[in-house]
Amino acid sequence: MSSQLLIVVIDGCALAYVNPQDTPCLFRLAEQGFFKVVHSAIPSVTNVNHATILSGAFPEQHEVVGNYFYNRDTGEHGFIEDPHHMKMATIIDRYQQAGRKTALLTVKGKVLEVFGKNATIGINLQKTTPEQLASYDLPAPPDVNTLDTYDWIFQACYRVIEKEKPDLVYCTTNDYMMHNYRPEAPEAKTVMSTIDRWLGKIYDLDPTREIYITADHGMNQK
Repeated sequence: MSSQLLIVVIDGCALAYVNPQDTPCLFRLAEQGFFKVVHSAIPSVTNVNHATILSGAFPEQHEVVGNYFYNRDTGEHGFIEDPHHMKMATIIDRYQQAGRKTALLTVKGKVLEVFGKNATIGINLQKTTPEQLASYDLPAPPDVNTLDTYDWIFQACYRVIEKEKPDLVYCTTNDYMMHNYRPEAPEAKTVMSTIDRWLGKIYDLDPTREIYITADHGMNQK
């Protein structure tokens, strides 16, 4: 655990959204490191793939097998929104056990609630505190179902890294844009350019930081 580490999950980012014109910084990082097309875990939904990315295990091991749960014995069902569903340690847990500083930043609050219980710093766009906004010089967060979330969460990521210098940062968006706009749409290009700009700024803070950028799943054609 010698290098500082950043893992970025661009929720729902199919490969068609990434190109040298809109995401030149991402391509620069790929040229300096590596680029690979990979399959998502199945079912190809958010919770399953966050669990897989964070644990390095498959659903039959970590037991997060959907965004929802159903208990056949009790009839209880609903969203997966608490940590007891996750049956394996995450990389955040392991860093915490080693006494290292971690941060989890998310647009979707459930990601922090399910996977971030041991994070040193936890920022949830849907439930920020006045202290967090003041400490990291952040504007009030936008509505979760808007394109402004992408700029906000990466600005927060930049501020946390700049001020706190965590050993591990896990930063994830939501997939609002991908559900609503095709890759060639102006809105999609603006969002991808925004993400790319912040990734470049974060890289420039410390070029020795290891940065891994992935999607949790792809997106059907619209």
